This record gives sequence, C-alpha cells and structure tokens, in this order.
Amino acid sequence: MTSTANAAASRSGPLSRGLAGEVLSRFRGPGGYYNVGNLIGLFSGLALQFATAATSGLSGTDAVAAYLVGSPATVALTAATIIFLASGEMYYRAWRGGIPDDDLNRLADLLSAVGGTALAISLLYLGQPMLATFTGILIVLGKLGSAAFGDEGNVVPFWPWDWPAPFRSMVLAGRLPAIAAAGLELGHQLGTGGAAVSVIQPAVLVLCHLLWMRADFLLFRSSRPAAAEPDPY
Repeated sequence: MTSTANAAASRSGPLSRGLAGEVLSRFRGPGGYYNVGNLIGLFSGLALQFATAATSGLSGTDAVAAYLVGSPATVALTAATIIFLASGEMYYRAWRGGIPDDDLNRLADLLSAVGGTALAISLLYLGQPMLATFTGILIVLGKLGSAAFGDEGNVVPFWPWDWPAPFRSMVLAGRLPAIAAAGLELGHQLGTGGAAVSVIQPAVLVLCHLLWMRADFLLFRSSRPAAAEPDPY
C-alpha cells in the first residue's frame, strides 16, 4: 500500500510541479506584476463587496452582480479589468524569453490603452474627472505611443537618447496622481480612525499601483539604452 502511494506520488509530482511552475512563471516580469495587481484589486473588491452584502441582506449572487455590472461605472471597471488581465498575459508572453518580442509587446501596449480608456470612463462615472483626465490621458497616450512607435526610435526630437523611452515615462507619470490620491485617502482614514473597509480600499489601491509601477519600470528595459542590461528577473 505504501509502495503504491509512493508510486502514485512520483507520477503526479512532476506534473504538479510542472503546473505550479507554469502558474508561477506567469507572475514574473512586467506581465506578472501587472496581473498580480489586477487580481489583488479584483478579488479584494469582491471580498469587500461580500462583507458589505452580509450586513445589507444581499445574496452572494446579487453582491457579485452589483460589483461587476451594477452601474455604468462598474461595467466600465469590469471591462477595464478584463482587458488589463488580457494585456498582462500578452506582456508575459512577450517577455517570457527574457528578450521582449516587439510585436507582442506592442500588442499588449495597445490592449493596455484600451483598458486605460475604459478605466477613465469608470472614473468619470464615479465623479473623479480630474483623476480620469490626468491619469487617463497620460496612461492611454503613453501606451498608444508605445504601441505605435515601439521603443526602438526616438520619436521626440528633444528627448535625450540615454533617457528611458518617453512614452514609457508618460505611463509611469500617469500613475502618480492615482497613487497620491489613494495615499492621501489612506492617511486620512488612518488619522480619523475610519472603518476597516474605508482603510482597506485605499491600502489595496496603493499596493496595486506600486505593483503596476514596478511593471512599468521593467518595461523600460525594452528601450534602447537598457537593451544591454542583464535580465533582472
């Protein structure tokens, strides 16, 4: 009986390790950091929705429906999340060989631009026009510029050759207003002794933006000055 169990374990072990390795590999590189942030944002939002539903009498199905498609803002946010997850997977495929595949990288940039547009629409519905404008414009234009021109040529004449690609820099700059707003809200909630839900929401946003910014930094390696640097992951 023991030998049978050991034999079964030896047969399933490599398969399990292979599956685990494949899953874990998807959380490396730019695509991994993007999608870890995307999944944390999605599942933490669902968890908070369930916690709120428990006190309001909503069923689990109603809570999920309200979170995903309960209003124009949530529909736009759900669409953005799905698109961002797809672009994260595309970045993973582009970078899994260490040296980025330019075509896949640019396709991921294009998907990210579409997702950024949906996110900006969601922010507008949520009554945050300034955040939607500054963050949306910088991220969408930055991703579109990267998709259109790639990182090979310097399309901005006055941009120094040895600086990171201008469109990649634009995306990173677009994160700053959002992370600043989430950080200020977190500090306010902590300072005033806000409820757990009021603290968790901005804390998760800060964490997600830090992960996305890490992915943005990794994408700088596809620009010309960084082409010869060693693989950091």
